[in-house]
Amino acid sequence: MIRILKQQIPLNFNTLYHLSLFLLMGSIPLSKYTTSMSQMGLAALWLWHGVDTDYLQGISLKNLLNPVKLVKFMGTTLKEIWIAFVRKLRTFFSNKPALVIASMYLMLIAGLLWTTDMHYALKDLRTKLPLLILPLFLCTGPEVNSRTLNWMLTGFGLALLGGTIYRLILLLSLPVADSRNISAHVSHIRFSLNVVLGIFSLIYIARNRFFHKNWINFLLVLIAAWLLAFMVYMQYDTGVVITIIVTIFIAFISAFRQSGLRSRILLIVASLIILLVPVIYVLSVIHEFKSVKPVYFLQLDQHTQNGNLYTHDTTNFVVENGKYPGLYICDKELRSGWNKRSSIPFDSLDNKKQLLRSTLIRYMASKGLRKDSIGLCALNSKDIDAIESGIANCKSTSGFNIKTQIYNYLIAYRNYRLLGDPNAGTLVQRLEYWRTSLLIFSKHPVIGVGTGDLPAAFDQQYDEMKSPLKPEYRKRSHNQYLSTLVAFGILGFAWFMFSLIYPPVKLRAFRHYYFVVFYLISMISMVTEDTIESQEGVTFFVFFTCLFLLAWHDGKQNNDKRAEIQETGSSSVAS
Repeated sequence: MIRILKQQIPLNFNTLYHLSLFLLMGSIPLSKYTTSMSQMGLAALWLWHGVDTDYLQGISLKNLLNPVKLVKFMGTTLKEIWIAFVRKLRTFFSNKPALVIASMYLMLIAGLLWTTDMHYALKDLRTKLPLLILPLFLCTGPEVNSRTLNWMLTGFGLALLGGTIYRLILLLSLPVADSRNISAHVSHIRFSLNVVLGIFSLIYIARNRFFHKNWINFLLVLIAAWLLAFMVYMQYDTGVVITIIVTIFIAFISAFRQSGLRSRILLIVASLIILLVPVIYVLSVIHEFKSVKPVYFLQLDQHTQNGNLYTHDTTNFVVENGKYPGLYICDKELRSGWNKRSSIPFDSLDNKKQLLRSTLIRYMASKGLRKDSIGLCALNSKDIDAIESGIANCKSTSGFNIKTQIYNYLIAYRNYRLLGDPNAGTLVQRLEYWRTSLLIFSKHPVIGVGTGDLPAAFDQQYDEMKSPLKPEYRKRSHNQYLSTLVAFGILGFAWFMFSLIYPPVKLRAFRHYYFVVFYLISMISMVTEDTIESQEGVTFFVFFTCLFLLAWHDGKQNNDKRAEIQETGSSSVAS
């Protein structure tokens, strides 16, 4: 039996290891729990990788029933595992790109020297442990060739497809005001980063006909289209914007790699069109938002049909959709009518913690209704539910509407600029986060506040600057570059940027499509997100970084490089 096991291990181990990599890859966008479990399984397989199994020759099950021989067998097994472990460590320490990637974790450990909140610091170290272990595992484990990588990325796309279906089911079955607030184990932003990578991977696999059957390649393109449509429908703005930016970059890169002048010009023109169309559209929406038709107040009706006085408010309700939503307001009739139709009082807050009165008035204005009893009667039960949920525009109830979304950003920015209120939207909240980050950095410019003091530093700074942000919105930088500046100062930031740039430059990875796409996704996401400050974010970043840089080897040059590194590690063990 042991001999049969000995014969099968070399044949099946790599497949089992690659399967564990795939399970980890598929878990990242779906579940924190299975992500952790997959890394544990990967660790167990990695420990066995490289073990010299010659000692299994001659071992029989009968011999293992003898306690003395069993102890000897276990001792030999542990010895061989230890020898392989040391060999892999030496290989790891001979791989400079892997060391540089793992050094991000060492920077966290160094930050303990000047931190005061050790409890949070240790929690942060546990969360970001993948920064240390995944470079070790993927640089010294079995290689991943292009065929295996394409199979893994295809399965990754199918896992994302399942994730989108699950989120749609939740959207249809749960009473949520914002599709982005759905709790599906992984945040919508982290999920969208995975989706963008899946889209470009599936298209590349189909375009290069990895699968020889046309119907399979066509199906992959359909799945990619579904993933993009899903992000648009669910209003995953970060994912949609990153998709557009990456498309433009890829088109430009492809243009300069074309040998024919005509193909190069076509790709450059196409990329310019992709860039200019959304820019022109956004500018036109901004112009429409700011432009308002003249209002002749003397010609406006002053009383409702019930004889109550209207208020025409152009101060608290400024221009939206080219109109004044504050015209024709009768609070008396709205209060009476609303309290009869809803359990949420008129003079309270909606489910988004906004003034319900403002949400109701804006919603009715979006439907072209006067804000009185007659206009209120025109609202159906779905409208009432939407208003209670905090939706201030009727177009937002029928799925994604890009113009409405742009209007919401403009309204939030206007309130922030004119009233100093950053609570109206995530975009202006980020502006407040970034301002706070820079103020903290200005106090600790050299080495920052340390690994564990980020939450305390932000809380203190918000209090000092008397920020109007509500307590539930007082978060950290939402910008990985600023987070690094705040935590580790200019010295840590310089090393962080070196860690991002040196490994791909050293390994000439910018020639590879998969890595370029992933690198762009990561670097762009770090502008508006603390990409590697959460478990799912740091695992996404370090896993795909190490997969594309350290584990994937396609071509003679990469194989020679890996052989050179492994030879160096082996000779070090021998010495």
